[in-house]
Amino acid sequence: MATEDSGIVNADEAAPSYARSGVEGIVRWHLVSATAFLVLAAVVGSVAALQLVFPDIGARISFLSYGRLAPTATHLFLYGWLGLGFLAAVYFVLPRISGRSVKGANLAPISLVLIVMSVATGAVEIAAGLGDGQPYAAAPLIAELLFLVGLILSAVTVTRTIAQDVGQLVPAQWYLLGSSWWAALLIAFSIIPGLPGAAGAMQIGLLRAGLAGFWFVAAGVGFLYYLVPKLTGQSSFEGTPLSALGFWSLAFVWAATAPVLYIYGPIPGWLQSVGVAFSIALFVPVALITRDLSILMRGRARLIEDRITFSFAAVGMLLFVLVPIHNLVQALRTSSSVVGLTEWTAAGDLLLFGGALSFWVFAFASYATGAGSNRRALATWHLVLSVTGLAVAIGAMWTAAAATGLTWAAGVNAAEPTSFGDGWSVTARMLEPFFAFRAAGILIFGGAQLIFAAVIATASWRIMTTTPAVEDEAFDLQLTGKSATISCPTLRGGIVGAFAVVAVVMVLVPALDSTVTSETILAETDRSYPDGSRVADGRAVYVREGCVACHTQSVRPNVTDVGLGAVSVAGDYVNEAPALIGTQRIGPDLMHFGSRIESPAGLGDYLDDPRAERAWSIMPSYRYLTQGDLDALSEYLLSLR
Repeated sequence: MATEDSGIVNADEAAPSYARSGVEGIVRWHLVSATAFLVLAAVVGSVAALQLVFPDIGARISFLSYGRLAPTATHLFLYGWLGLGFLAAVYFVLPRISGRSVKGANLAPISLVLIVMSVATGAVEIAAGLGDGQPYAAAPLIAELLFLVGLILSAVTVTRTIAQDVGQLVPAQWYLLGSSWWAALLIAFSIIPGLPGAAGAMQIGLLRAGLAGFWFVAAGVGFLYYLVPKLTGQSSFEGTPLSALGFWSLAFVWAATAPVLYIYGPIPGWLQSVGVAFSIALFVPVALITRDLSILMRGRARLIEDRITFSFAAVGMLLFVLVPIHNLVQALRTSSSVVGLTEWTAAGDLLLFGGALSFWVFAFASYATGAGSNRRALATWHLVLSVTGLAVAIGAMWTAAAATGLTWAAGVNAAEPTSFGDGWSVTARMLEPFFAFRAAGILIFGGAQLIFAAVIATASWRIMTTTPAVEDEAFDLQLTGKSATISCPTLRGGIVGAFAVVAVVMVLVPALDSTVTSETILAETDRSYPDGSRVADGRAVYVREGCVACHTQSVRPNVTDVGLGAVSVAGDYVNEAPALIGTQRIGPDLMHFGSRIESPAGLGDYLDDPRAERAWSIMPSYRYLTQGDLDALSEYLLSLR
């Protein structure tokens, strides 16, 4: 069984072989690289947020278009900041739990270089208009392959390190090993070609949910199972049967909430119901994980000396508990009919990725660098501003989501639609103050990350050495009187098996569903794009410019979508790869745009300068496109009937 001295100790004292192995430098470079990507993501994301308030920012400059900046910021944040940040935490924790050096540490620098190259080149290519146009997976294939190889090398290192423990593993090791292999399996599965239409959309849905549950949440929880005993002066938590239930339920449940992204959308109804059921079940792993950490904290929180690290971890846990509630609102059909395809989805991403998960990485950085003690003033400002910025942005997005859905429904009831055409001006003007508050919150949060970069740059990288002087309390931490037992071979098999089950049920089985594979008349006549055709060229421009970031192509069977045209079904997309279904409407739905446009001859002029015709429009100007591209894009949009 893995062992470790109790208390908070200096890294060199805890694992001298670890220091000699050179991996401590790898931890530092992972964290420094992650911080650099965080700052870049904050800058790019802040500009993108401001463009929804001042749409002429960067007008007529291709790489500053909102459709390119928004996915670039997402890419940098998810794969650069959170990806590298949690890898740093994994390398930091594992040798300190076992007291042994990292096995295969020579692979870690190669992994780091590959991942940094992948994230950097991917961001440049997305901004240059060479991306794949898919939410959460906009980077070109070559960048994704580099990233995958880096993750595999990291997973091999983690596996070899944990395999040195021949006995039973502790919960921190469960989660860290799981996150390492789940990350590699998830990225490998997400880049498998040949899944067009709704099946390809579910592939992206699984990627979004899997990035959370399979990778980042698993890594973050593993770190917390290490951190909390250290902060409270206890030895490693060995886990209970309920701890094991929390781990395995996380493995199966979180990623299975993927269909929530397409409630009322063009995926099979049974799959939507599965997503709703697992969204309810998501409370189980969250509750069990929270239970364990709460028991570890009981009676000891007031004695923790590193209050900054503890505060970051605690705020992250609070936001973590809110995530299943937010997800359930999006999943349940009654509430989804209001908040679906609004700011609610983006608010959920910010709550989870920018909130809970980022604060866990902040907690790791504070602890690993010693900033919680020797850079307390700066770290406090970072904490306060980050919380303030998130609260302002998420609050504005939640309110905007409810207001948008109700505005669309009210327009239908008044026979004056507000979800398309000139009626969209009502929606646009209603959203203006919310976008302003959203931008303000993101600017505050982004500014806080500049302070975080200063903290990392000036930190001592020495861990606080004092231990809370408190006697063990007289309560049975195991509750059942016994600890959970999971060996490394069992864990490895379970990790692969859990991923395989979820991937098959969420993507491969739906891909064989007759409603997904059967071509509709619409797909055959209007949504088929032969290579070299003018419409296919226009669709490529649509993908390149990231139009899917603002526009859906999916009409739902609910009141808010009345007037948008025929309800979309999975068979409408069988000839599309990728299917441009979309997840949010910052602009109107375009599924049947060509059948409702009143002046097709003026479409090119509108794309060239949207605000010349509609002053309220926040769509970017595409004047930087060649006339040929503008004409092709116009022809594609007019073909959407």
